[in-house]
Formats: sequence, structure tokens, C-alpha cells
Amino acid sequence: MYIIGYDIGSSSVKASLIKADTGDVVSSAFYPKEEMLITAKMRGWAEQISAKQELYESIINQYM
Repeated sequence: MYIIGYDIGSSSVKASLIKADTGDVVSSAFYPKEEMLITAKMRGWAEQISAKQELYESIINQYM
């Protein structure tokens, strides 16, 4: 049996395939290969331009 783990963060999406009985990582991947740009228009603020759209496209592009 295998387990798939996902980490959907603010700058990338990561996935790992793990063998359940041993805990060995069979495969892992992340996308995009470069983190999404984070800007700060004001001190203490952080913003990602079109982050939702870019994240959605990142996930879809993995399977198309």
C-alpha cells in the first residue's frame, strides 16, 4: 500500500509517494521549480500577484 502526501503552500505545491509499510519515499516532486514572486507594497505586508491563478495552473499543468 502507498500513501500520497500533498503540501500546498503559498509559493509551491509538493507531493510525495510513500510506501506505507516501510515509510520509504518512493518519489517526490514540486512545482513550480521557482517560488512565486512575493511583493511588499507597504511595510509588514506580503502579496503574491495572481497567486490563486498561478497555483491552480501549477496543479493542472502537472496532469495535462
